[in-house]
Amino acid sequence: MNAAARTLTLVPPVIPEGWYVWRGLHGLFYARRPRSSPPLVARAATEEELPAAISKVLADREALHKRLRAQMGEQRCGYLIP
Repeated sequence: MNAAARTLTLVPPVIPEGWYVWRGLHGLFYARRPRSSPPLVARAATEEELPAAISKVLADREALHKRLRAQMGEQRCGYLIP
């Protein structure tokens, strides 16, 4: 393994600000975003996969919001992101 490859493996994955991360039972990695409604929780088998899992959770939430906005017209609901 060359020096550049070793350096890349030592850099921890970038977790978005505001997420609490921990290693749970059986070695799974979890991330949650405190004070979010509904609760946002991501899980991954490795620490390197966790940022992608967080991105998927955020994308799924945004897709849900778009569907709700389409169903409600342009009305706003208190728990939707503007």
